[in-house]
Amino acid sequence: LIGFDSNDVVAWQLATRLRPWVSKCRDTILATRLPPRPATLRLQAWAQPERATELLERAWSLARQRLRRGADEYAAPLLDLATRELASLYRQQKRFDDVERCWRALAEDTRDAEAVLSLLGLLLERNQHQRVEAEWNRYRHALEGDARGLYVLARVAAAQGDKERERGLVSTALSLWPQDPDRHYATGNYLQQRGWLEWAAGEFERVLDITRNEGGLQSHQFSARLRLASIYGHRRQRDKEAEQLENAIHIYEAMQQRGEGGEAAALLVRDLKCRLLLIEAEKQEKAGDAKMQEKTLREALKLWPHHPDAVIALVALQRKRGAKEEAAALVETARAHFLAEIKKQADVAENYNNLAWLLANTDSHLEEARQLSHKSLELSPDNAAYLDTLAEVYLRLGQPQRAVELQKQAVELEPESLDLLERLKKFEAAAAAKPPIPHSKPQ
Repeated sequence: LIGFDSNDVVAWQLATRLRPWVSKCRDTILATRLPPRPATLRLQAWAQPERATELLERAWSLARQRLRRGADEYAAPLLDLATRELASLYRQQKRFDDVERCWRALAEDTRDAEAVLSLLGLLLERNQHQRVEAEWNRYRHALEGDARGLYVLARVAAAQGDKERERGLVSTALSLWPQDPDRHYATGNYLQQRGWLEWAAGEFERVLDITRNEGGLQSHQFSARLRLASIYGHRRQRDKEAEQLENAIHIYEAMQQRGEGGEAAALLVRDLKCRLLLIEAEKQEKAGDAKMQEKTLREALKLWPHHPDAVIALVALQRKRGAKEEAAALVETARAHFLAEIKKQADVAENYNNLAWLLANTDSHLEEARQLSHKSLELSPDNAAYLDTLAEVYLRLGQPQRAVELQKQAVELEPESLDLLERLKKFEAAAAAKPPIPHSKPQ
């Protein structure tokens, strides 16, 4: 199907599903005579990491040629997929000029707002503020009526210290689409992905304002409050985080009474209730009430067995009171659960990250944790949370300098996350206390 399906986009998506098993299927992939098309070149790139750049560049060139021929309606989506894959590889190799070349080509060929925003975002990361302004003007028609473009300019104004212009641009962005919660939610999502949390919170609050008295739009309220809870969590504003979680739960319960929501939402609410219990347990820990903290953690594990953060906190309590065997058994039970999840869903990065985080923070199976964490980033590159996990693993392995390097990458992706910044300080303190060990030969 990857080699011969008539739809190139479908073939590309099928290749994505096969990725977790490429290492096991490598010989078969290389022995099979597949036609040279973007999806098969992508598959072969994963099977031959040493040729990945060459093969993905060929895939990207083929996709671009197809668009220029005006082949069909799938040509532009195919080039977008190929560009994202190649740009991600270049980024891992620190080849930022080539990343820019990819996004610029896509922007030129499609005049698509997403491509233009990716180009502007890269220039922002590289602190090329004058070029951001120039490129924004060049592609302004693609960004017409799009608040995200105004936020990019606001970011430039903030970097230049022009507070008045920054406030004006943000105010204009918030005033667009006064009755369209979907557009504000999408903009908030973009801002949160960029790590611009204060502005993202403003957009999600705008969603709440628009839908506050609209009974039929409670799903918008639910989603916006989840996003706000996530933002407050990153900022360590636990009371505000808990308030948003409680409101989201109340909204869901009202939706459930009307027969809305479904099983997926029910699982999400279970997660919300568990997060509320973890916030309560954190407060109890700060108050020194170990007995109540343990009770709260056990309630969380009844609600969601094997929740990594609940297991980590409970293991720490058990070890502190000398129940080492009980703690070890809890870790192994949770480990077995996540290994089973990985076996069932080998292409889900979160499964690998959850287990790596659990093992790292309980000082268990650290080499396994390292391999799992690398796998999560292979499946989901440029993920700040997963980089944070890998940094923790390297700290536990006695390599704090490497932990600092990784955490700095995580902070670059989410610069307004106080959680990541605080952990970076922890890693830097550990690195300062343990200078690098000189190697007799390159490692």
